[in-house]
Amino acid sequence: MTMSLPETSETILIVDDDEYIREMLLMAFKMEGYEAVAVANGQEALDWMRISPRPCLILLDYMMPVMNGRDFLAALDVDPVFSQEKLTIVMVTAFTVDKIHPRLSGFLSKPIELDKLLEIIGRYCHCKS
Repeated sequence: MTMSLPETSETILIVDDDEYIREMLLMAFKMEGYEAVAVANGQEALDWMRISPRPCLILLDYMMPVMNGRDFLAALDVDPVFSQEKLTIVMVTAFTVDKIHPRLSGFLSKPIELDKLLEIIGRYCHCKS
């Protein structure tokens, strides 16, 4: 039996345990005309991705409870649904990450510079409004 994958959407998936960051990014993206969804950890992201069209971009925090960014990337690699998919993932972190994962399209440092973030989003997503 072949599993069919949801189509790609123009939604940005924010994966960050900091509620303030999630809310600020959601508000900023809405003001710029982008659709976005925010979840608090990698496990919530996986759960959301199983039932939703693929996001155009995943903004992934590195340090989170339940499932951190590194473990989320590892879970994608072994999951039969996601292991063969090309997903656009940008790691967003205040920490220095010494090992670059092949799934990552880039890194952004915290605190996030909105201009740099919007430039990255513009490369991968199209404005809805």
